[in-house]
Amino acid sequence: RNIGRLTSKFSKTIDAAYLSHRSLLPSPEDAELFMLEIFVSHLRSLLAISKPDKTCLGFEAIKKWVDSSEAMICREINACGVKFCMTKDGV
Repeated sequence: RNIGRLTSKFSKTIDAAYLSHRSLLPSPEDAELFMLEIFVSHLRSLLAISKPDKTCLGFEAIKKWVDSSEAMICREINACGVKFCMTKDGV
């Protein structure tokens, strides 16, 4: 959904600001690292705005996964002659 924002901010061509910045640095390679930091910062901002972590890693997403994976999660374990029955509700 935010890919348009990302691609409009960063194009595939080198711009004059980047070239100017690179030419003024004592170590021109530092401009590459700086550009990467800007890109990562912008990406982090987009992620903070859209909150995909809440959608993918929040309580509801985990509950949905547990409910759909019950057969895999719930099993009987025999340890040292003692049987444990693991279920989604506990041991």
